[in-house]
Amino acid sequence: MNFLLITTSYFDEDGRNKSAKVIFQERISKNRWAIYSNTRNKKRLKVNDNIIFYVSDRKTGGEIVASAQVSEIIRPLRNERFDTEQDTVEFFFII
Repeated sequence: MNFLLITTSYFDEDGRNKSAKVIFQERISKNRWAIYSNTRNKKRLKVNDNIIFYVSDRKTGGEIVASAQVSEIIRPLRNERFDTEQDTVEFFFII
């Protein structure tokens, strides 16, 4: 199955705007992607699914920046934190 994952900018804990491209680069450099409790269709993601990454910023617009295939799905450790977004990580997929 194919999925589109969208990254948008957000404000960090210090109130600074963090661009979607920076967020994407930080996530992709770890070769894993957090799937949050509010992510649509998260229950449908499976190993070998294809992912398209779309980055959207107010200033620069949006673009498709990468594609990958899910190689593994793992649950986070109880105290593991990924990014500073105000949502609960349900699982990670490894790319």
